[in-house]
Amino acid sequence: MLLDFEALPGSERYTSSETTQEIKDHVKGIQEQEAEEQKVVEESILERDKEDQAKIDEARRAVDKAA
Repeated sequence: MLLDFEALPGSERYTSSETTQEIKDHVKGIQEQEAEEQKVVEESILERDKEDQAKIDEARRAVDKAA
């Protein structure tokens, strides 16, 4: 059963299936954006971890040299 309604006063009319598809598309866009942001965060963490490990390795070499 399709229902006609106005989404907002003064807006064009939509059927419920059209509005549902728009909502699904919007949610999908948000999910894709969040996934991309999560990927950037994870890559940043991995890069920081690599830098931290390099510092640890350098400190160990310095301690080994001093010993």
